[in-house]
Amino acid sequence: MTPSRRRPAAALVLTAALALAGCATGGPAPAPDARPAAAGPVSYPADGPCPPLAERARLSMPAVATSASSSWMYVAQARGLFAACGLDVEITQANTSAQTSAYLAGELPIAVVGGGTPGAIAATGRPLAVLAVLGNAPVFSMLARTPVTSAADVRGATIGVLSPVDGTNKVAHYYLGQQGVPAGEVTFAYLNTMPNVVAALESGAVDLAVLSAPSADIQEFRGMVRVADFHEAPIDNPANAVIAEPTWLAEHPDVAANLLRAVLAGVYQVQADPQAGSPVIAQALGIDPATPEGAAAMAGVQRTVHFAYRPVRDILTVDAPTVELFRSTAPPEIADRLRERDMTELLPTPDVGAGLAADGFAAHLERLYGPLPAG
Repeated sequence: MTPSRRRPAAALVLTAALALAGCATGGPAPAPDARPAAAGPVSYPADGPCPPLAERARLSMPAVATSASSSWMYVAQARGLFAACGLDVEITQANTSAQTSAYLAGELPIAVVGGGTPGAIAATGRPLAVLAVLGNAPVFSMLARTPVTSAADVRGATIGVLSPVDGTNKVAHYYLGQQGVPAGEVTFAYLNTMPNVVAALESGAVDLAVLSAPSADIQEFRGMVRVADFHEAPIDNPANAVIAEPTWLAEHPDVAANLLRAVLAGVYQVQADPQAGSPVIAQALGIDPATPEGAAAMAGVQRTVHFAYRPVRDILTVDAPTVELFRSTAPPEIADRLRERDMTELLPTPDVGAGLAADGFAAHLERLYGPLPAG
């Protein structure tokens, strides 16, 4: 098969957003020399993760995919953690390009986004603050319609991924490198959503696809071939980044702090009980866990959460190496635009994570939900 040379729609949308922002804005203001932590001290309630807000806040959480790595979000919603933190949260679906466009349009002042989104936004020159990064493992698998026994089975294939700037594309290129197949010898199909990638694999529109759990486990149960798992691959893949518009952050530090508390309470509950995310993910995807297929899917969720998240104390630390990951792991088009940018400009002011660390939030989670299992 001759690889298509047409630029995919997702790439064109992102390129247009980058160009528009580059024309409309100047360079970001210099980063301050010192970053104050969010105000404290904090008096935590005995039965919840957050102190009260002066008034409730409405926020949108655009998930890249309904998957094991986003199970914290659905747990936080189902168990009332957002509500307990004074937040009315609507969970939506949006890929990296859509998240980037929403931020640039001023529609996403604070959110938890895909790992490729901060780099894409930073490449436009727009100000951005990274409050936390929940994970760094490439929690994806490669599935194929037929067995792959050699590089010859990959050459000429069409590979389904989400977008040119997210983790699915990154691990697909890693896989090609492991197989010794140049990227120019395959065709990439940028399909925007995980259901689109699944549908393309099932219909035969793509030969291979990068999927997250539980979609990968469902497809394997239905007869597709699991070609590779990437969670142990030596790939830096920052995922689930908490970002905010700096001016909004300076004006709403309490809302930002409570969002981060709710997020980390969801992460902690999933870490404490890997089965916690299974029923809410099953409900979101319309899966019946009582069926053999549903049981396979839920096993995939439980297996993945063991390596999907960093420890809470590590999540609370955002430093220069943390934000540098968004440049060092970016695809070439984004990395070129970030070449001259001082990535420390992405460090948050105030430093919300440092504030939570100082007020003992990690210990508060342990008091609420018990210690995490060893290992």
